[in-house]
Amino acid sequence: MPAFVRTLWMAAALAAASPSAAQAPSSAPPCDALAGQGRWREALACADSGLALSPRDPALLNIRVRALMGLFRFKEAADVAFPLRPRRPDMAFASAACLFEMGRYMEAFQVWSSLRADPEWAGPAYERLVSGLDGTGRHEEARVLALEALERLPAPPPGLVSLAASLLDDPALSLGLMERGGGGKPPDAGGMVPPPAVLRAARGPLCEASAKGFLPATLPLQTLSDPVDLYGIATPGARQPKGPAPSAQAYDHGLYNPMPPEVMAFSGAGLPQESAVRRLVVSARLEGKGPYALALDSSASLLLLSSGTAKALDLKPLGEGEISAVGLDGTLRGRWTLVDRLEVGPVSLRRVPAFILSGPDAAGTAAGVLPLWLLRRWGLAVDPSRGSLVIHPPGTPPEAALGAGAARLPALWTGAGLRAALGAPEGRNLNVLLDVGSPFSSLHLGRLDALGLSRRRGMERDRVEAGKFGVQSCAVLEDLPLTAGSLQLKLSAPRAMDLGDAPDAPAGVLGRDALDLFVLYLDWTFGIAALRPASP
Repeated sequence: MPAFVRTLWMAAALAAASPSAAQAPSSAPPCDALAGQGRWREALACADSGLALSPRDPALLNIRVRALMGLFRFKEAADVAFPLRPRRPDMAFASAACLFEMGRYMEAFQVWSSLRADPEWAGPAYERLVSGLDGTGRHEEARVLALEALERLPAPPPGLVSLAASLLDDPALSLGLMERGGGGKPPDAGGMVPPPAVLRAARGPLCEASAKGFLPATLPLQTLSDPVDLYGIATPGARQPKGPAPSAQAYDHGLYNPMPPEVMAFSGAGLPQESAVRRLVVSARLEGKGPYALALDSSASLLLLSSGTAKALDLKPLGEGEISAVGLDGTLRGRWTLVDRLEVGPVSLRRVPAFILSGPDAAGTAAGVLPLWLLRRWGLAVDPSRGSLVIHPPGTPPEAALGAGAARLPALWTGAGLRAALGAPEGRNLNVLLDVGSPFSSLHLGRLDALGLSRRRGMERDRVEAGKFGVQSCAVLEDLPLTAGSLQLKLSAPRAMDLGDAPDAPAGVLGRDALDLFVLYLDWTFGIAALRPASP
């Protein structure tokens, strides 16, 4: 599970670990029960009623902070928690989590760092600190701190052990740490530890990267459009698309979920009316062969290959496995392998773990999916309007890469994707995926009430299914204004979809219907992300 443990996990941790919660006065249990059910508005009202009579009640203050965080009102939660932090380590942890969600990463790191000596909170603090440092490009600091935690903590959490393994360059050391951590899956904190068989086959550092020639280098991007069939809209009275149920291959290209035509027709977001997935692809060479068209994705850390591509390259399978991702209905099975050399323009990567998707057409018309995370050691400017990917030297300022009008964003890389902190109405802060692989923007269906969003009447669908992949409980929402740095955005009739029940699931996804209006610049090494309106 990714180490960036967000709102729901944070609320649960405060509920379970706060010493004061066990000593709750008579007014706290009903409030705590509401919070435990995720009924944040009611829990907040309940806590406020109790605090009116007992303003310093520790359990009620704990519940109030949890409820505000559940409602994405992180500044208000921090205002409550921060003054209590000298004597309440649970409130110190919560205040750091709030600062982190607001994109104030350095301030959050300072507070988490102060908890490293606390016996109860050292493990969670180390985990958040290490993953946060790596996600903002401070890779070496994260590695040193991870090793420090393994030495100091008598029983380090398995997630922290696996996180440390993901930060080591030596596969043998990574394998040893994974075994020490009980074989648990590592959190996706900017690094990724594949199964032991891949580590044993690597015989050298994973994803060892280099660049040749002069930078910046401009690579052309093309657009592939894969047709998809739609069926099975389960709302009574809804118009049913004609034709047979789709074959599995129509959706086996993977992680993208198009909407039914009648929903798309009301989107107002500039999406095409036809049932198709449009993807940006770049030419790459694999094992010295190619070129192969790989679809760009900024919401993953793993190279995905079609079975046909793997067969053409004669790649050796290294074990069965399954993956999950935001927007994927369930898990996707396949086989692990190791690509010895991947070349994208001037960038060359050695010993790249990859996942072979099952089915002859599992990657659609593309040969696979290339996560931008693999190119994170350079500055990357993605311009869909001009069809270009520009690779810049690391540390290139956004103003130099994009020109005037570039707006910097609080953002960080994780193995689960590129996340940015955006401002929303009523002082809310949303951590969303910036996903150049998703055709449309969406918000988490399970968090609409907390976000104060309403659905458009007549624009709901209980379920859309197609093969293994689908969208759960689609709905079209009212327009949502957002703030991205100094830019003002408005999502026109965004969709709501089930983004998964994992506690680290994002509040939403900013997809190509929004991102195509901008040039997106990323530089993980220096912790930079920026947007500039695309040229007409």
